[in-house]
Amino acid sequence: MAGPCAKSRAEALGKAPHEDLRGDVDGDGAPDRIALVRLRGGRARCGAFLVVRTGSSTLVRPLATDVGPPVPVLNGLARIGSASRLRIVITTVEGASTAFAHVFAVDGSRILELPIRGPDAGGFAYWGSVTHYGGVDCVKDRPGLILEETFSSLASSRQQLYRNYYRLQGGRFELARKEVIKRITRALRRSSRGEEPFPSCMRVRAAS
Repeated sequence: MAGPCAKSRAEALGKAPHEDLRGDVDGDGAPDRIALVRLRGGRARCGAFLVVRTGSSTLVRPLATDVGPPVPVLNGLARIGSASRLRIVITTVEGASTAFAHVFAVDGSRILELPIRGPDAGGFAYWGSVTHYGGVDCVKDRPGLILEETFSSLASSRQQLYRNYYRLQGGRFELARKEVIKRITRALRRSSRGEEPFPSCMRVRAAS
């Protein structure tokens, strides 16, 4: 395969992955092998590769690396949407207090990123700090609906909970509605789970 990542792609395929996740991501009912292979640190256009080995082929997608924390990171395989196949969740950016996750899907002979239409085009935000805390998860009993919550506590008089609802349709996440809750209760504050993205619909978790 020609292109700017051809040499790095060959290197990635020849390198043993740190961890293989097993799950059906192509929808044929058989488990596939999913790995994220890191080639180098620092900022690099082809510094890491997502490698999916199915029963019939090996699919590869380059991922850019950045300075700072070791991103991208493979979080796991989640059941997002009504399809039976699992989606691949990867953290692509990790800042001082917020991380951003993207969702990838296997479509035939390609690994596609499921784009986000709305304010989260840079990724679904999760994690947090003393001033804000949030998470992103599937909505129980509502296949395809995603809820992103951010609790903001910049000052005691300005505590707010922001909610963005997304629906997975047509191979992309579309913003369905937004809510702002200005009177925060302790129960609402505890409802934001930011340790990992998509915790309730994650079926296979990476070890680290």
